[in-house]
Amino acid sequence: TYNTKEKIINNYIRDYFGDAHIDGIDMDVVNQWISSLSRPKKRCPKNCEKPPLLSSGTINLARSVLSQIFDYAIKTHRAKENPVKYSEHPPKRSNDVRANLWTLDQYKLFHSKLKHEEHRILYNIFFWTGMRIGEILALTPRDILPYKIYVTKTWIEKANGGGYMKPKPKNRYSVREVEIPRELYF
Repeated sequence: TYNTKEKIINNYIRDYFGDAHIDGIDMDVVNQWISSLSRPKKRCPKNCEKPPLLSSGTINLARSVLSQIFDYAIKTHRAKENPVKYSEHPPKRSNDVRANLWTLDQYKLFHSKLKHEEHRILYNIFFWTGMRIGEILALTPRDILPYKIYVTKTWIEKANGGGYMKPKPKNRYSVREVEIPRELYF
């Protein structure tokens, strides 16, 4: 989306390349930039032990946006070639904290601390179905049948607040039936 590309340009591309002339950016410069994105940040946000690393997915997204900029420059006769096409891909890694899954005992302990029934239901759906938050927020009573949830839409949160219902989930494989474990009914 536009907002995502704008953030990529402002946070990763403009910071590194600044006022560099497009003819001065070759494959080696792009590889140095990718390498710089692969290193830990100098500043550490509050309450962190070590500076965060960008995931390879974020770096690849930034690489793709830079490639699109070069493609546009070629189309408008401001560049002769796209050095990003010949550059290296970042090493695969994830800094996604969602990968740290809870054990059943950890979840049960967390669940026992929830005070409101609505929260207990919501977190049960998260834990036992693996649905995305936007999919859960978009649920209506018509989507829930005994032992099944039909995922056919998602809720999109706007950066400036509010949100809207999107008639289709993240991708075509996200339209699905999700079984609800029978234990949740008792």
